[in-house]
Amino acid sequence: YSKTVVERLNYELLGSSPVIALEASKAVIVEMAQVAYDMFACAKAYFNEINEKHFEECMVLEGTMDFYDKSIHDYLIRLPIENVRESVRLHQAIYLDTIRDLERIGDHCVNLVEFMQDRYNQGIVITVELQEQFNGFFDQVSKQIQNTIECFDTKSINKAKEIVALEDVIDTLERKFRKSQFNLIQEGILSQHDIHYVDILSNLERISDHCYNIAQNIIDPFYLKRPEAEDN
Repeated sequence: YSKTVVERLNYELLGSSPVIALEASKAVIVEMAQVAYDMFACAKAYFNEINEKHFEECMVLEGTMDFYDKSIHDYLIRLPIENVRESVRLHQAIYLDTIRDLERIGDHCVNLVEFMQDRYNQGIVITVELQEQFNGFFDQVSKQIQNTIECFDTKSINKAKEIVALEDVIDTLERKFRKSQFNLIQEGILSQHDIHYVDILSNLERISDHCYNIAQNIIDPFYLKRPEAEDN
């Protein structure tokens, strides 16, 4: 990964050909997005299989994600914005937004595997029905990430609109699922330990939120993220 980043982020292009420099950074951002997707795939695999290799792989990929984030950020902020077209400055801002969202997706994937590891260490067993419901949620978010990669790479407004539409579906599912979990805990069907599942839901929904942010920048390049779209 690191060799690819270093080769593509040619600092000589920043001053001589800022448009080509942006294209180079875009290609590396697409690679970064794929790392985010791979981290999510690890999280889903770990949810379905007690195998520490999934946890370890996710943590290794987190280091890769951090490397991409710093490398691309440092490259983009050195792009001279004086005497360049407005579109160059706009894309610089969008790309900086995008890598921030991708880095946050990676953080949520780490949260997911850490929640699952804690669950396994406590010996908490999930029911078949609950596992199927969660896998359906994982599948929706996985689709959201895949669409986001394609949307950013191709600048497809149609694909971006699919992401926005699916975000509404995921938000509704998250609220419905969260309420169901709390009801089951109150009824004694699930224990307080199963609050882990609410944490998992929250992180899945936030991953979708960051996909939504990226899509909105494709639909409307002047889109400004709402404060509530940020999370810590």
